[in-house]
Amino acid sequence: MQSPTQWPQSAGELAMQCEQAAGRIDQILSRDVEADEQLLRLLDEAVAGLESQIAISMVLADASPNADLRQQALLCLDALSTIEQQWLSFDETSDMLSALEDQTLSKQGSRLLGLWLHQAGLVSGERAQQSNQRLHYAEAGYQQTLRALDKKLRLPQQCQQGVPTDQLQRWLSNDQFELPLRGAQVIRFLRYPVATECRRMAWVALQSKGMPENMMQLDMVLNQRQLWAKNHGAANFADYQLRTQLLDSPELVMQYLAATAAANLPQQFEHSDWLYTSVRAPDSAADVGQSPIAVMQQTFQYLQQFGLQFTPVVAPDLLTPKQLEQQQHNQPARYWHPGVAAYHLSVTANGDDQPRVLATVYFDVFARSNKSASARHRALRHGVYGGGEAESAVLMALPITAWYGRDRRSFYRQLGQAVQHAMARAEYHGLSGSPIERDFSRLGMALFEALMADHDPWLAGQIKSPKRIAKKLFRASVSLDYHRLGMSNFAGLQSINQHYFERYMKVPMPPEYTPQYSLNTLISDGVLYYQRLWYPAFAKLLLSCTEQVNGTFMQQLFEPAGQSAAFNAVQQVCPNIHSLEQLVNQVATVKRLQ
Repeated sequence: MQSPTQWPQSAGELAMQCEQAAGRIDQILSRDVEADEQLLRLLDEAVAGLESQIAISMVLADASPNADLRQQALLCLDALSTIEQQWLSFDETSDMLSALEDQTLSKQGSRLLGLWLHQAGLVSGERAQQSNQRLHYAEAGYQQTLRALDKKLRLPQQCQQGVPTDQLQRWLSNDQFELPLRGAQVIRFLRYPVATECRRMAWVALQSKGMPENMMQLDMVLNQRQLWAKNHGAANFADYQLRTQLLDSPELVMQYLAATAAANLPQQFEHSDWLYTSVRAPDSAADVGQSPIAVMQQTFQYLQQFGLQFTPVVAPDLLTPKQLEQQQHNQPARYWHPGVAAYHLSVTANGDDQPRVLATVYFDVFARSNKSASARHRALRHGVYGGGEAESAVLMALPITAWYGRDRRSFYRQLGQAVQHAMARAEYHGLSGSPIERDFSRLGMALFEALMADHDPWLAGQIKSPKRIAKKLFRASVSLDYHRLGMSNFAGLQSINQHYFERYMKVPMPPEYTPQYSLNTLISDGVLYYQRLWYPAFAKLLLSCTEQVNGTFMQQLFEPAGQSAAFNAVQQVCPNIHSLEQLVNQVATVKRLQ
């Protein structure tokens, strides 16, 4: 085993670690060394160290109970992220790596060098850098506008009929009915037996609340993304985003979306006002609460039958949070909090006499003040071919008292990401950005969700309704076409909205409906919103291709990491799939988890 990550115990110690990580690249560039593959490895190690320090700082910013440490982590993230973005344009680096073109490199080294030199040439110019800065500025402005909006919809008096008196009092202001345009508030209103037109106004207003504030920002985002794509030799931003994906063209994605609609949507929904109605799902008898530790232990025990074994390095998980705090002085320095449990992840695959340790995974499952509210997986160190285990962290900021169905699902997803990261192997993971190919970036998350459905009765009962699929199809289609527009403009965006709204929603689009100015997913996911439909069904199809899910099966999918194309990995486990078109049609017909 490699030495474990040394978690800083003070802001000063973290500042020193960040300074050292930032200086490693400059140290290499200042040395008079021969341009050979050893130089490539040195640079890769330096960049990998930079990424690892960024991941450690992310964990501390998310989960450290120390306010000074959290603040220093944010400063570290800001400084190291700037270096990570800028170092490609160093003239010395370009000269060194250009000299490597005449050297004999490994398979991945040659592939990496070609990609790196192409990328460096594209982003090092002043025009490209200015374009990148404007794009980041526009994306940040779009998000900030959405966060700052605190709108209310003034509804006519007849819309009060059907609203319970106690709730109505909360929404009245100076005898005017003003509905806050926030998701939970609008959903609650849609559940009441009020007039259809009232519900329609509320739904449309929520979906369009970024109009007109975000008009300028979105136009700038889309136009700068198109310029960025052209600087990278792509026809448009949709083409640029998809060219490293399994579905590597907008046409193939549209084919998938059309096949999904044909297989899952009715010719007509039962009620014309279905969009403006929200029905609370009935409580499930399988949605029982369990303690986080119980969920972890049961999950680890269940995964043993698939060749995965989690062995505690230390076992603080048997103690209460109070006992953990009392024993804090006895905890090794590598823990950022005494409630963190560390496990060695081992796998048994074909040809193995004994389980092989692949990674150390840290689990932080206890809620506490100042901790991130989102479940996260952080890749701390990548696995390398020929030796070197991975390291990662799973953070769950969920209630300590009980995890219900949705909480358990979040844990399964982050655990799947950790297992995928543990199995992925690459020779040059620092320079290439990740050992995991982008087209498989969410496969671990979806695969474990599908795998755990046989173990968790609540998860097994979650079937996606046609209504939810229609909404996801709409968002995926419009996002893709927004990014294929030659030049963004209001009329073009509205034309795209109307076309797909009527195709999937089966009702005429309200003229005041402008979702493009309120879709935060346009910033976070770009054109890849289709993945929310693709990955769950893709994972279930892969599981159906084998009689026995085991360590060998997972390594066939996860381990290649840049050594072969994603479709080749799919064919290893599904040999009867002979083309991407065939894969698309089969995934489109899979029964879907919610």
